[in-house]
Amino acid sequence: MKLHYVLIALLFVASCQQKAETEESKDQKDSKTQQKGDDDAPVIEEEEEPKSYDYYAGTIGLYGEDVLVEVNTDDNVVTGRYWYLKHGRQIELTGTTSAKGNEWQVKEKVKSVVTGNMTLQVSGDNLTGQWYAPGKESDLQEVNLQKVYHSEEGMIEPNFETYAFTHTIFIYNGEGEDEEEVTDDIKLVRIGDYVLFQYFVIGQNSHVGHINGLAKMEGKDKAVYLGEEGCELSMTFEGNDITLVEEESCSYYRGMRAYFGGTLTKTK
Repeated sequence: MKLHYVLIALLFVASCQQKAETEESKDQKDSKTQQKGDDDAPVIEEEEEPKSYDYYAGTIGLYGEDVLVEVNTDDNVVTGRYWYLKHGRQIELTGTTSAKGNEWQVKEKVKSVVTGNMTLQVSGDNLTGQWYAPGKESDLQEVNLQKVYHSEEGMIEPNFETYAFTHTIFIYNGEGEDEEEVTDDIKLVRIGDYVLFQYFVIGQNSHVGHINGLAKMEGKDKAVYLGEEGCELSMTFEGNDITLVEEESCSYYRGMRAYFGGTLTKTK
C-alpha cells in the first residue's frame, strides 16, 4: 500500500516538473518573438537640418569677371561653390575663417585640383580681397562681392540664362557699305532681389557696347541697373523674352552707334 502512494507522489512531481518546463519554454519563445518583432521595427532617424548659405555677386580678376559665390561658414569652416557668369560652370570652394569670422582663407578646386586661392575680408554685406593662382602669390587679382541672398533651406541651384537678338549692321569700307549679320546677347542669373548680368551689343559700323553688374528687381518681372554717369537700364521679363531700355543714357558704356535696347529671346 505504501508503495502505491509513493508511485502516485512520484507521478505528481514529474507532472508538475513537465508543466513548469513547458511554461518556461513558451515564455522563452514569446520573448524571442517579441525581440524579433522589435528588431524588424523600422528605425526612424532624425532628419538633419539643412545648412544656411550666403550668396554673393560681383567681380573677380583684372578684367572684372562676373561671378556668383555660395558659401557656408559654420564652425569657422568655409564650404561652397562659385560660378563665372560667362560659362556657368561650378567651381568648388573650401577653406577656413578667423575666430571672429571676418577673415577667410579659401581655395578653389576643379576636379579636386587647386586652381586658385583667395584671401578675403568680410565687412557688413561686402566680401573683398585678392585672388591668385597657385604659385603666383605676387600676381594678385581683386575680388569685390556683395551679399545678395541668404538661404536657410540649404543650397539653391542657380539658373544661368542667355538671351540673344540677331540683326544686320552696315560697315563702311571706304567706298561703300558692307552688310554683316551680328548678335547682341545678355547672360544673367537671377538670385533673390537681384539680377547679375553682362550685356554685349554691336551697332552700325561695328561700334560696340558692354555693360555688366547687379540690377535690382522692382516687382516680379522688372529689374533696373544704375550705372556710371547717370546710366539707368531697365530689364523687363516676359515669357522667353527680355526687353531692355536705356531709361537714362548709358553712353558711358558704348560707342556712338551702338545702343542698349530692344527685345532679346532666350536661347538657354
